[in-house]
Amino acid sequence: MGVEGEKRLAAARAVDLVDTGMTVGLGTGSTAAHAIRLLGRRVREGLAVRGVPTSEASAALARTEGIPLAGLNEVERVHLAIDGADEVDPQKRCIKGGGGALLREKIVASAADRFVVIVDSGKTVARLGAFALPVEVVPFAREQVRRRMLALGASVDLRGGAGRPFVTDEGNSILDCSFGAIADASALAARLDAVPGIVEHGLFIDIADDVIVGGQFRPFHGVRPGRMARYDYDLFVIGAGSGGVRAARIAAGHGARVGICEQSRVGGTCVIRGCIPKKLLVYASHFARDFEDARAYGWGPAANEFDWSRLIDNKNREIDRLNGVYLSLLSGAGVELVEERGVLEDAHTVRLGGRRITADKVLIAVGGWPWMPGIPGIEHAISSNEALELTSRPDRILIVGGGYIAVEFAGIFHGLGVETVEMIRAEHLLNGFDDDIRIELGEQMRADGVEIVNRTNPTAIEKTNEGYRVATDTGRTVEADLVMFATGRNPNTAGLGLEAAGVAVDDKGAVVVDAESRSSVGNIYAIGDVTDRLALTPVAIREGHAFSDTVFGNRPWQADHANVPTAVFSQPPIGTAGLTEAEARAQCGEVDIYKSRFRPLKHTLTGRDEFSLMKLVVQPGSGRVLGAHMVGADAPEIAQGLGIAIKMGATKAQFDATVGIHPTAAEEFVTMREPA
Repeated sequence: MGVEGEKRLAAARAVDLVDTGMTVGLGTGSTAAHAIRLLGRRVREGLAVRGVPTSEASAALARTEGIPLAGLNEVERVHLAIDGADEVDPQKRCIKGGGGALLREKIVASAADRFVVIVDSGKTVARLGAFALPVEVVPFAREQVRRRMLALGASVDLRGGAGRPFVTDEGNSILDCSFGAIADASALAARLDAVPGIVEHGLFIDIADDVIVGGQFRPFHGVRPGRMARYDYDLFVIGAGSGGVRAARIAAGHGARVGICEQSRVGGTCVIRGCIPKKLLVYASHFARDFEDARAYGWGPAANEFDWSRLIDNKNREIDRLNGVYLSLLSGAGVELVEERGVLEDAHTVRLGGRRITADKVLIAVGGWPWMPGIPGIEHAISSNEALELTSRPDRILIVGGGYIAVEFAGIFHGLGVETVEMIRAEHLLNGFDDDIRIELGEQMRADGVEIVNRTNPTAIEKTNEGYRVATDTGRTVEADLVMFATGRNPNTAGLGLEAAGVAVDDKGAVVVDAESRSSVGNIYAIGDVTDRLALTPVAIREGHAFSDTVFGNRPWQADHANVPTAVFSQPPIGTAGLTEAEARAQCGEVDIYKSRFRPLKHTLTGRDEFSLMKLVVQPGSGRVLGAHMVGADAPEIAQGLGIAIKMGATKAQFDATVGIHPTAAEEFVTMREPA
């Protein structure tokens, strides 16, 4: 990228912090000039700001760029000052080496709510002093000051030379003083401040709020000495689900002042009303068939008593425990929890009930919410949220939807003895998964007793004395005691105040973000399901971690959404990693397919009509395994290991060279030799 490229990138990140209506301090020097030019471009695009120049040079450039200017005495507040430096140490202390406008630069930097220093990576040092320290002096005392600097151990040069000395905008001279490595920058600054005739010097101590090095933030998260914080928090997170809690904890660990709000229970969808309680119910639903299968292995009849209330009570007890764990994680990290709904009023203000707080950065992590079609009688239906809180078990249930939530709950209710009908609008279940997997699951669910009604849409729900009657667009009606819709989830952004803050959303209400999870408003970010990228809890957690490391920890990285392994806890379950066959053909053209379908060893004695299907999608030339898919017992556990191999770019030859573990189902993935 080069030095100038790093300067431009740092300047761009700093200018991203500028909001409309701000007054911005404009530094002096070549690095600050990049920021002025970029700010000018934004002004020409319609950004309404004023600039306070620190020198005649910065004023001239700003006028050329069309930036409206004001003097420091003409403004009530400088919101942000941006300037370069010649050296920055790990404590964010700087030497401002240009020296042509030291007095004005330091005054504006100190007056600003926030002072951001922008440098290239070559300007970061372990200890200040490699660069000559400029000292601005009145001409009358120039020689006296020079002797004092020599007495302090510095070598001294008059900038411009004795014949034609450099003159600042104030008519002063600059002495460039080389002290070597400065052991105590604060002590040296105090000594210089005490020398008569010195107007200003280039040591900027405890002034910088943030340093951006080649585009990477290196923030100072404390409040500058003698100054009130501009915002209540460095970061405020709206939504305390898995992703929001991770982001809050990591940011706090980097030294940020962090708050988080949640209108429901801390833990979010996954912990409270999703992954965890759902899987507990999946476990419960397996026991009936396990008891039945046990007879083939010599066990006598098992008790067939099932108590729904006991299951739900035990599930709730575990969810309460996990909720407590999440609360402890937040308090232990020093994150302030506000148990209120958060609504944005502008880019930096969040309303929390009757209270308002301000934050430098805002992270939206409110997740998604079940969507239902607006058909007559829809008020009689439940979603997965309510399904997890039922006080009694229905005898008959209709589940509308063909996604992973629908097939998982179909397996749960059917396994717990409920007559289950699943209605889907497509030909097969699980749109977006590999077609062979979709077909196999549907066949096995039907063989197990779940009725799947395809190519059918409900048109109305009518309450009857016996339960509910559901009309459809095919003319068929379905009677049920309970109707559940699992027809997708939309980003939970309604009423969040995004429009007031200027945050762009797509047609589903999802927050539009870039690879760093930044929204259209520079200080507002979003992660997880609310962005509609990849709606998986582990992905939201990684996005939150990446956000906090990047913005607050000077450890920039991005969550990778490629080849993310996933599972469906259907019955039988699904595990998958990488591309489907259709995706691979669309991206690569021809592919080789390896498949194996077999009855698991366990069911050679039980006689249960259940099979495992395994499939590999391979690129012919490179031999790289592009996708691995499985239906069958333990598929989610197996897929986690396959996800590592695919992420690393493993080839079919490497799969073949791996010795299988026998007897297991997983060994099939390393023993399939011939393409299908």
